[in-house]
Amino acid sequence: MDHCQEQTIRLEIDFGKEKRKIYWKYDESKANVEWLDNVTIKINDQTLNIFNDKYDWRQDPDWEVNRRS
Repeated sequence: MDHCQEQTIRLEIDFGKEKRKIYWKYDESKANVEWLDNVTIKINDQTLNIFNDKYDWRQDPDWEVNRRS
C-alpha cells in the first residue's frame, strides 16, 4: 500500500492579545523565512506586510501551476 503524506505550512504572528495567520500553503514542507524590516517578512516566494497582507493557497489562482514537487 502506498501512502502519500500531504504537508502544509502555516505561519501566525502573535501580537500578544491576538494571533494573525499570514501564510498558509498546501503541499509545502520547508519555510525559508526572512524579515526584511520590522513589518515585512518574506516566506518562500511571498513577501508580506504582517499587518495588511496574507497568503492563502486557496485564493491563489496560480497555485497549481507554481506547485512544488
